[in-house]
Amino acid sequence: NESLERALGACVKVYVTCVEPDYTQPWSVFLEEECTGSGFVVRLSEEKLVIVTNQHVVASATEIRLRKYGGVQKYRAMLALSAHTADLALLDVEDANFWKDMAPLKLGALPRLYENVVCLGFSFPGENACVTRGIVSRVDTMSYVRGAEELLVLQVDSAVNSGNSGGPALDDSGCVAGVAFSSYAGSADNIGYVIPTAIVHNVLNDYLSLLSTIHQAAKKKKKLRWAGLCNLGLGVQT
Repeated sequence: NESLERALGACVKVYVTCVEPDYTQPWSVFLEEECTGSGFVVRLSEEKLVIVTNQHVVASATEIRLRKYGGVQKYRAMLALSAHTADLALLDVEDANFWKDMAPLKLGALPRLYENVVCLGFSFPGENACVTRGIVSRVDTMSYVRGAEELLVLQVDSAVNSGNSGGPALDDSGCVAGVAFSSYAGSADNIGYVIPTAIVHNVLNDYLSLLSTIHQAAKKKKKLRWAGLCNLGLGVQT
């Protein structure tokens, strides 16, 4: 339908050239590898758009390129923010042609149990977009790919395959319910995990705050870093 087609128009395929460090031999690195993932465009401010994807998709990247849905040209992208704990990354593209006719997706609220979700992305293998449907089967907390803290997560029964990471999960209104980032590694089928928009909002707001301090940091020659998510250090026993 039209709403799904508009949503696909905001999605991009992420092509990454990466070189992983060899932590057992810090003076060397592993061979260069190619990997792919997904991303989507959101509005950061009135005049600024950014691409949201997973941090593990662009980890150790030496080059990042983006291909728009239905297009053939690949645009060079740069990593604007890397949020390891939240497994989220923000990408930017300097080429103005990339942003032409790109309508950003709107971030929605936390979905309830049994609400429908549609996961969009560019799963492997293949070059075309993939659409899978399911429901929210659980709202829980868990550690993300590279994080130690347990954060809010949505479990869905729509397939999240390799290459889907970083793609949007949409609710019935066409708004983003979260970012697909992982699938269950066990023997069960059709179990995927989605980072809810509450975490995405936190990262976007922090990036806006960082942008406001760029000039001050540049004057003091300080490197900008994501502050991370707050942790009160409290636990719950039931």
